[in-house]
Amino acid sequence: MDACKKILKKETEGGRYVAKLQLFVQLDKGGTKSTGPHTVKLLSSKEREGQEFLTKKPRREISLLVEENGVKKTYNFPVFTYARDADGQKILDEQGQETMKLHYLIPKFADLPANTIVIMTGKKKGKMGFIDVEVVNGQIQIDDDIPIIEEDEPSKADLEEAFGPADSEES
Repeated sequence: MDACKKILKKETEGGRYVAKLQLFVQLDKGGTKSTGPHTVKLLSSKEREGQEFLTKKPRREISLLVEENGVKKTYNFPVFTYARDADGQKILDEQGQETMKLHYLIPKFADLPANTIVIMTGKKKGKMGFIDVEVVNGQIQIDDDIPIIEEDEPSKADLEEAFGPADSEES
């Protein structure tokens, strides 16, 4: 086991192996369970070719590169997903083909720039699992390369020059 740990550490540090962000775990008796909330920093995203879990057919996927507790991880999801009704059944078109729709996470991540801190949580709604994405405190982390310019408090003379003399209080 020590050899496996050593190789994993070497490959992770070298950037050749990136762990997966696991939001659900498989249960022995079937089904899944959430691993709880994960606070991550969004680093980048790219489109790639993946495959469907059950059919192994090729599909377009988004691969998010995130950082959790200083460790880079990936989270993949499809570009398109099956449209489902309220009972979780796939919706078929007039020809009996499964209807596809844009994955719900695409619009959520589309407006978030790199370095945004979000909380990703696996949740259940009936039989179906979904990912909740919440921006931390509505704040976006500022890129470290952007200089922060701090100004001194303006003096009384600066304020009077900008706004005129201060009104004196009459007793």
